[in-house]
Amino acid sequence: MTFVSAYWTDAEQTTIVAVDSEGGEVSIPADVTNRDYTNIVLGGDDQEVLEITAWAPTAENVRIEAARRILAEYLEWKQLNLIRKGGATLTAMSDRIDAIRAASNLMEPSPPSDYTDDTNWPS
Repeated sequence: MTFVSAYWTDAEQTTIVAVDSEGGEVSIPADVTNRDYTNIVLGGDDQEVLEITAWAPTAENVRIEAARRILAEYLEWKQLNLIRKGGATLTAMSDRIDAIRAASNLMEPSPPSDYTDDTNWPS
């Protein structure tokens, strides 16, 4: 199979997605013992060397990080208990979730490469 383009799937550059001439995509680990990977990077088996496009975070990555942060502080069962209980603890939880969502909303149009860094999120 001959690929026409490739891009990293993550910032750590552990996997690439290679695209063939018909638009099909194949996930390939960045491993020098993987023949497809070495053919893309070094050429060979009728494969031209491809420049692998840099990975860039997406709005979906930011939303997933926001959800992870919310659930790290308020597991679903805890959220349900606070909703039932109401009062000041519910207000505090709601304010915290709103702050995390607001930070996410600010980053989503143009996610920074360090979107998981704590400095991008409310303390």
